[in-house]
Amino acid sequence: MEEIVKKFQSKFRKVREEMNKWNELQSCLISQFRNASHIVERLQVLQNSNNYGVLNCVSGTRDALLEKQFESFRNILVSMRKTL
Repeated sequence: MEEIVKKFQSKFRKVREEMNKWNELQSCLISQFRNASHIVERLQVLQNSNNYGVLNCVSGTRDALLEKQFESFRNILVSMRKTL
């Protein structure tokens, strides 16, 4: 009887560890997805040259900002793939 209890305790411990691992992965993916969605929102704003005001006189500002955001977005997607 004691052996059966130990066996179930061991299985329960393993299941709890797996659930904790899944919870951590889910939290990580939610955070990464949130970051990616914020970048998508920013890209919509950054594409409109009216939002740059006096920075429009500095050539390449818009393109540089867009490129940095795309780079960050790609990095987040890579991180999400690794997490999965």
